[in-house]
Amino acid sequence: MNAPNPDLWPKAAARIPTLEFRRAPLLAAVCWFAVGEAISRNRQPAVVLLIAILLLSLLTLAALRCSLRVAIVPLAAVWMAIGCWCAEMQPAPPTQHALATYADGLSRQLRGRVVRVRELAPQQNDSDRDNETGWWPDKEADEEAVALGALSIDIQVDSIEEVTPDISRMVPMTGGVRLNVIADKLPVSGIFGAATASAILPALRCGDVVEAPVRLKLAERYRDPGAWQYADYLLAQGIGAHASVRVSKMSRFDERGASSSAHVDRAAQLQCRIYAAQSWASRRVTDYVHSRANRGLPAIMRLSQEDAGMLNAMLFGDRA
Repeated sequence: MNAPNPDLWPKAAARIPTLEFRRAPLLAAVCWFAVGEAISRNRQPAVVLLIAILLLSLLTLAALRCSLRVAIVPLAAVWMAIGCWCAEMQPAPPTQHALATYADGLSRQLRGRVVRVRELAPQQNDSDRDNETGWWPDKEADEEAVALGALSIDIQVDSIEEVTPDISRMVPMTGGVRLNVIADKLPVSGIFGAATASAILPALRCGDVVEAPVRLKLAERYRDPGAWQYADYLLAQGIGAHASVRVSKMSRFDERGASSSAHVDRAAQLQCRIYAAQSWASRRVTDYVHSRANRGLPAIMRLSQEDAGMLNAMLFGDRA
């Protein structure tokens, strides 16, 4: 009696209107905007595009007094000009070729200032992790990092070690490095005297100056046409290389021990605060999973660890 009547399904489907641009004006605007971004490779001056947007907007207002159909043409031109202008104003990330030359497999001392800190929680299995080639120095370190946890920090490079057959010296360098700080295993006596392993991670904050011996690695680039490039994704975040290091091999300096060239500009300070707020919000959501308030909810409303990770990615952009 409560089952839906299958005779009504064709009639219900027939009442659904087809998708038309006049019923979805924002869809048409998005398409025109995308066309403007696609034709922006001519590198027109931004001032010319801005003047064109103003003139086309005036033409659209004038056409609205005559006919709505006539105004569609200048309105489409306005959105295409806005797409061109946005594509031209988007700054291209620096290529960081100078830093990439030091990714030759040699161990070098790297000094820089921390601009982002993310704690990677221990995981029980590695079925849902990114397996980027060369991300960890070896398979053993990868397994220990997954089991014990690690810190993912972004460093604004101040200087790097120049290694020659005769001497080695620190030279000034600019760029960004994403560094994975792997915890050291420390034997701890258990309840029954058995030795267990615990991890101690450093309490790093934004602005700390650190130095560590690392082997810089470049993100792998795929030669398939149209493939998404992880290296470009890192460059958009100001990261030109990545590496990993043990906690015991990393040194931290105070502000007095830092060189004057390690000054962080205002943009880096603002970025650091945004990342700190992101980590704080993500940590609050993760802590709520283990709180008494969450455990007191009915099972259908209770948040799990997977739910917290999904919410952190959707709300705060945290992919840790």
